[in-house]
Amino acid sequence: KLQLNGLHFAKEHQRYYTVVFKELDALMDLQFINCLFESDSLFDTLPKSIQLLSMPSCGLDHIHDFKMPFLYSLDLSHNQVTSLSENTFDSMPSLEYIYLQDNIISSIESGTFTRLYHLKLVHLSSNHIQDIPELAFTHDQLYSEDHVNIRAGDNRWYCGCNLKWMVQSIRKEMYGREDGPFQIHEAMFDMSCLYGLRDFQYQSLAKIATDKYEYFLQICV
Repeated sequence: KLQLNGLHFAKEHQRYYTVVFKELDALMDLQFINCLFESDSLFDTLPKSIQLLSMPSCGLDHIHDFKMPFLYSLDLSHNQVTSLSENTFDSMPSLEYIYLQDNIISSIESGTFTRLYHLKLVHLSSNHIQDIPELAFTHDQLYSEDHVNIRAGDNRWYCGCNLKWMVQSIRKEMYGREDGPFQIHEAMFDMSCLYGLRDFQYQSLAKIATDKYEYFLQICV
């Protein structure tokens, strides 16, 4: 395990970093905490053996193509990441745990998580998310016994028919018919509508899934 705190990785020193990381070819746990990176090129020199990579509070505005086949835990919390595309995690196929809370993510594409066959947890709380497309995940990731846990409280939900799949999933969980991807306590208290249809604004998704469910279905046939 290697932990680096508060360092500034300058471009002109790139060759030195390359030599250092080359000697750590068996490293499995790497943590950069509150570091500053002038260039993404440093990330290409990191050992491919890494299984746990933590980079909180490093000012990152996107997710690098890390090319780490054994990486199962990625922590990029408290950064400035703005979006997730369908190719974001293609070079990290072993991911099980993704921590992206406290970023400024506003866009998640369909297909984003579908090729992560071992995925167990995605932490997306405290971002600027208005919508998560159902097709960002596979059917099994959402509805099988070994479903992914999705933490998504404190976002900027646009509540309309776009969230029908989420409302239905939360309803099933709340009435105990199925275990599902959302944390119920989070759905009740932290997942509230900021935008969208007037009748649903400032309502929690849990309230829409219970008290307003029949009306919701009338609108979203």
